Amino acid sequence: MAMPGVRRIVALVVAVFLLSGVAPLQSEGAVWFVTQNGAGTKHGGSWSNAMGESEFVQTLQLVQPAGTEFWIAKGTYRPTADPNNRDATFVLKNGVALYGGFAGNETQRKERDWNANPTYLSGEIQNDGSILNNSLHVVFAEIGTDGTAVLDGFVITGGNADGGALQDTHGGGMINFGDTRIANCTFLGNRARLGGGLFNQGSASVVTGCTFLQNTAREDGGGMYNTAGNLSIAGCTFYGNIAYSLGGGMKNQGSNPVVESSTFRENMAFFGGGGMSNEECGAVAVNCTFYNNRAGVIGGGMHTRDGSPRVTNCTFYKNTSDLVGGDLGNLGTSSPKIKNTIFWGASIGVIHDHPTASPVLSFCVVQGGYAGGTSIITADPKLADLADNGGRTFTCALLAGSSAIDAGTSDNAPAQDQRGTARPQGSGVDIGAYESSFSAPPSPLSSSGGGCSAAGGSMPIGLLLLLPLLLLRRP
Repeated sequence: MAMPGVRRIVALVVAVFLLSGVAPLQSEGAVWFVTQNGAGTKHGGSWSNAMGESEFVQTLQLVQPAGTEFWIAKGTYRPTADPNNRDATFVLKNGVALYGGFAGNETQRKERDWNANPTYLSGEIQNDGSILNNSLHVVFAEIGTDGTAVLDGFVITGGNADGGALQDTHGGGMINFGDTRIANCTFLGNRARLGGGLFNQGSASVVTGCTFLQNTAREDGGGMYNTAGNLSIAGCTFYGNIAYSLGGGMKNQGSNPVVESSTFRENMAFFGGGGMSNEECGAVAVNCTFYNNRAGVIGGGMHTRDGSPRVTNCTFYKNTSDLVGGDLGNLGTSSPKIKNTIFWGASIGVIHDHPTASPVLSFCVVQGGYAGGTSIITADPKLADLADNGGRTFTCALLAGSSAIDAGTSDNAPAQDQRGTARPQGSGVDIGAYESSFSAPPSPLSSSGGGCSAAGGSMPIGLLLLLPLLLLRRP
């Protein structure tokens, strides 16, 4: 039993916190409740006494015991009330989990719905409708931050990393030097030199169920930039992001992320890798769809240089490059290993290889064929356009009579397709990210090591003269 003097001290401390507008520290495993305007006493112990925006920001800055959770209701939250403090950011901490998507009456975390109750973490500190003077980074995770630091169920928007210091040019939405857990978030309309939406360095973070939408990089990695790390990325969508150099959707530089069951659609890079760019790395893409991405020079779907990425059971469809490699472009000493993958419908030759590149393709459907590949199929895979076919992310279904049905190899093939459907559904594994329930066509398919179709139609002579210089842009 506590002594009377101790009780008076505890009561005094609590009173000071409440009068100051900052809630006291909770015990281990406690939950703070947050709404945009707050309620009742605003001490955060219940929805009826929820913290408001300012109380949340102040309390998050305090040291919290392990197991602390913040349940944050729909609304918009900014990291500071000072319109001139561009350094202000939401800092993730070990043992502290931030959960968005609450209506404000839930009794269990599983009751929340982040789609119906969007919870915005915004860099719009001046509230003037312009991104120019917004926070440099909306969210920050420092070195040493581990998987107990959780960001789940938010829209991260309005970050603009255009500061003078090198770090302040990376990661407008979030800059991450830790191993955080990021789930069910949308990175929307952020800007940076590298990693408009999310910049990861030396990170082994787990990123699941996230959307990277309309972010911009002044150089590389419109949606995401990864360097010197080993991230796990699953069930994510990269949509409408732009990079003024490499990697509209994602740029991997000297990193080895594993990207699974994700879709890259309608991203743009002015040089290479509209969907994804890989340089000096061993990135892995499994059960991914690259649809209608564009590059100004090479690799509308994917660009590689001096690395050995692995691509398994992916679908490249309707990607575009203004010069070469509508779906895939390999430069330098690239040696990607590609299996059970479809390359089709590119506006220009689907695959372009620099003479020093040495890709290995097997059990792939390649429009126009691919010289040197093994078990290359040239017959039409009969792909449907990108659509919601179930699962977390959109896919391109295989229609009846597709050449990809039952035509892949089971060797190290994923047990499920991009949607989570079991493989195989028929007599063999399907090629591509989508496993169909249709049977294979009865007629034999045309398999060939055929010639590589490097260009579709004629190329303007001016572009032909410029091509060697453009391809040498990256050493």
